[in-house]
Amino acid sequence: MDGKLYLSVDGGGTKLHTLLFDSELRPLGSGVSGAINPNFAPMDLVEQHMLDSIDQALGSERGRTGVEIEDVWISMPGPTDLYEDLLRQRCHVGGFHRLSEGETAIYSAGLSTGVLVLCGTGATLFYVKEGKAVLFQGGWGSPFGDEGSGADIGCMAIKAALRSYDGWGPKTELEPGLCEFFGYRTIRESMAAFWRKKDARGTIASVCRLVGECAKKGDHTARSILYEAGRKAAEQTMAFIHRECLPMEGPIVLAGGAWKSGEAMLSAFVSTLSMRYPMAEIVPAAFDPVIGPVIRLAMGEGEGRLSHKGFERLRSLYPEYTAKWHGIPKAPSSPMPEGVGKLYDIVREK
Repeated sequence: MDGKLYLSVDGGGTKLHTLLFDSELRPLGSGVSGAINPNFAPMDLVEQHMLDSIDQALGSERGRTGVEIEDVWISMPGPTDLYEDLLRQRCHVGGFHRLSEGETAIYSAGLSTGVLVLCGTGATLFYVKEGKAVLFQGGWGSPFGDEGSGADIGCMAIKAALRSYDGWGPKTELEPGLCEFFGYRTIRESMAAFWRKKDARGTIASVCRLVGECAKKGDHTARSILYEAGRKAAEQTMAFIHRECLPMEGPIVLAGGAWKSGEAMLSAFVSTLSMRYPMAEIVPAAFDPVIGPVIRLAMGEGEGRLSHKGFERLRSLYPEYTAKWHGIPKAPSSPMPEGVGKLYDIVREK
């Protein structure tokens, strides 16, 4: 062991994650805080979230004098320069490497090439080749786009709950669920509290969890919302592939928290996509995006996929960052492509 320290930083519309690890890829510390996208959160809140994440990750290392971070990989839509300045105030840094969301997320699936369908707080599609984001589509931000994202799902859910309350929409468990989710007795109290939130977009996206819970209970409206989100994500993916004439030389990778809302979203995506691309290989990200740079180092130069042995080692080192998925359904007209089985077994929820 050479004693070198590294940081992986992944931020978005809901949270900022900072991970400290060593040259043997072992985790040493982590920090999780809130949203850092200044388009949707005030700058004072963004800076505080950055400081919180850094201080949590460095932890006991902050007590050492002259702590040096060899390399830092950063993926975020927020002010990267600010994060770099704040980190340098706390330790020495050898070098910073900026990655797009697509590059970080494709590596979190143990891959370096493919079409990435990122549905987190927002939604963006990337074509990544050999670890470099070549093309992207979407990412317009709500309310103008981001269909299939957590913000989109949350918005549909809140609208459905309000229609249920006002009596001009079907009754749904989302109505009482929304009150419980926000911690208030009535819909009106809940919505009044919502408008006082500093990070309205992140709060809307967090309602994804409620939609997933109601869908598991069999609520028809919640399941319909998830199905609609999956369908829209698939339509965007097909348009992206067709418009850019993308070669199907890698899998279609699913990443982002919105996908974890329930199997209805996954089923809708696969069934819609398979109508045009029945032989497409669909792969779920094996880890949370912050593990992407760790996997990048584990793969080494020139490697297109992380080995099964590599997956197992990182899974044992980072169990809390292993993505939990409901079963990814196969396209109805094709078998699971060769090579997907092992990866599927690793990442699917037991």
